[in-house]
Amino acid sequence: MDLSNLIDARELAILIWLAVALPLLLRWKPGRGIIGGLWKTFAGATKLYQLFALAGVYVILEVLALWGLGYWGLGHLKSTVLWAVTAPTFAMYRLYQASDDYAYFRQALADAFKVTIAIEFLVEFYPFNIWIELVIIPLTFILPLLAYSASKSEETKWLERAFEWGLAIIGFVALFHAVRMVFAHFETFATVSTLITFVLPLVLFAGFLPFLYALAIQKNYERAFVRVKYSLKDPQLARFAKVRSALTFGPRINLLRRWTRDLNALEPKTREDVRQSIRATFDNQHRAQTDKPIPESEGWSPYKAKDFLLADGLKTDDYHVLIGETDRWWAGTSYLEIGSGILPNNISYYVDGDKEAVKQLKLVLNVNERNQAAEAHEKLSHLTVKLIELALGCEVPPNAHNALKYGEPINAELRGKVLSIERQEFPNGSGYTIKVVLKVPGFDLGF
Repeated sequence: MDLSNLIDARELAILIWLAVALPLLLRWKPGRGIIGGLWKTFAGATKLYQLFALAGVYVILEVLALWGLGYWGLGHLKSTVLWAVTAPTFAMYRLYQASDDYAYFRQALADAFKVTIAIEFLVEFYPFNIWIELVIIPLTFILPLLAYSASKSEETKWLERAFEWGLAIIGFVALFHAVRMVFAHFETFATVSTLITFVLPLVLFAGFLPFLYALAIQKNYERAFVRVKYSLKDPQLARFAKVRSALTFGPRINLLRRWTRDLNALEPKTREDVRQSIRATFDNQHRAQTDKPIPESEGWSPYKAKDFLLADGLKTDDYHVLIGETDRWWAGTSYLEIGSGILPNNISYYVDGDKEAVKQLKLVLNVNERNQAAEAHEKLSHLTVKLIELALGCEVPPNAHNALKYGEPINAELRGKVLSIERQEFPNGSGYTIKVVLKVPGFDLGF
């Protein structure tokens, strides 16, 4: 039997390196510790086994369905196995790491398409000869590890980019080789069999999306029920809340998240309170998605205010009640990093008010790296100019520019609102915070 008919040069190179690396790793004491740690992790991960078993059964059902339709045969076994041990595993891992399930699914198909074109369609079709593959394979594993290690220190940051460029060059060369071989052997490449081999991973991944969606729902309900358990001390009331929420929200994860987050603020004590909290979740969601006109003297529409700086990367969560203060509502962003460093400078955006209207808009700049303060101040100035333009339809007053540049305090009236800028030094003197607040007169939450 000709071995080249079963595996190509790239796969043979991988097998050779595994045969060389594993014995060396086992002879190396730290290597034995790594392997032992991984084994203990997987040996005790019963839930992980169950998850992979379910995913495996689902993929087998997909393959059987395609086989029954005449679009899969034993000739596709190798590429199917390769896809099954890579794409679903990484997709499930990324799903559990994702904080935004909807953004994850929007990106999932695009990633699957890019990976399929780069690997399955071109690179996997035309590997190099065995000697070149023996050089390339270890580099594709080592360079990302070196880049990650170099990224941990400012002194070696330039090495990170060098390693990334090295990896990109290898990818470009492999892609160029594959494209060249396509044109050189176009008559054997442009066949129905090649088309099916290309489309198959995409079809398998598209068919795998319902499993991922069900997994996302399970993940969110699992996390939600943990919060219900700790929010509702009465076990019977907690069980009722879990069943009622599952029947009411179903696959609408955004509503489930909103309800569990607001449970501590709503503090339900009875079953009727639980029902009321669920109704309130629907009401609040509807209100958040409705652009209700707000008189200028009362502030801004939450629907608009929370998205004033969305185009600049400052995306808030939804407008919701603050735990412990039922008359205060707010929304905020995570930190947008500016520059580099162990603790980079960052900026965030918050809106505060009551149930009906936003009363206060706030930008917070944290300067942790003083040597990069100029870039951070420039970003704050840009965002402040844009915020005032969108919120009030006017320009920033002249005295505010110096305040933004140097952190000088001001308190001025602007179009019926109050503009405040304040600088606060960190207690240890390592940095400082600048807060820009635009609010309705009389509304005071403090800085």
